[in-house]
Amino acid sequence: MIRRSLARRKFLREKKMATRLCAFGRMIIARRAYLKAKRQIVLVQSLVRRYLQRKQYVLFVVARRQYISHVGLIVKLQSAIRAKLARKQMQTQRRGLLRVLALMRKYLARIRLHKKIDQMFAAAHAFD
Repeated sequence: MIRRSLARRKFLREKKMATRLCAFGRMIIARRAYLKAKRQIVLVQSLVRRYLQRKQYVLFVVARRQYISHVGLIVKLQSAIRAKLARKQMQTQRRGLLRVLALMRKYLARIRLHKKIDQMFAAAHAFD
């Protein structure tokens, strides 16, 4: 009887440690995804510029800042790329660009969420 409870306690202790580690891991992964998103967005910006310049389609300047921070702009870009790179030989480039732009939209939503959370924390601790 005693032996079993000891084993059980050991198991529970290990489980608790594992969950703590897991939470920490998730935090790290979220942070990594956030940083990756920023890198991805910068990459997209240069990609789009390069494609559009090479094809003499100067649609509009992508963004002044390091990353495109407006979802509407990304949507515009997506539709522009769909329209301009409609020819057959451009298919792979178009697919790649659209995929990355879709990723950007997803990551932007995540970044916006991070910002919101940060603001909420700041507001909560403003009166301390």
